[in-house]
Amino acid sequence: MSTDTITSNVTTGVTLASGGAYGDPVTIAAGITVSGGTLGILVSAAGAGYIQAWITNDAGGTIAATGHCIGIGDGSGPIIIDNAGYIGSYKGVVLTGGSVTNEATGTIAGGGFGITGYRAAATITQCRHDRRQPQ
Repeated sequence: MSTDTITSNVTTGVTLASGGAYGDPVTIAAGITVSGGTLGILVSAAGAGYIQAWITNDAGGTIAATGHCIGIGDGSGPIIIDNAGYIGSYKGVVLTGGSVTNEATGTIAGGGFGITGYRAAATITQCRHDRRQPQ
């Protein structure tokens, strides 16, 4: 399995779909920003033939959208996300199943929420120590 790597900034968002510019899995390289008006990355799994999309955001990579929009979202199928960079928007990540691993250097933020599962369960793994004090 080969991985497509995005190595230059993208300001119009990225759609992972059959015949698209990027395949599956896709990696956002360190220091690269993928942003869009409504979605940073949209996974259009229904017609793409994906069983499960896989996105890696390297340390220093950014995935974002403007306004009340979504950093990473999917249309109909599960996504595996390995985040060591920054994912943020009003809604950070919207999953229809799948999993998110937030590495020690990773941040997922949203004004409305960071991560949500929609119509299917999602597994979330946080790989750093939570420094909040117990109440």
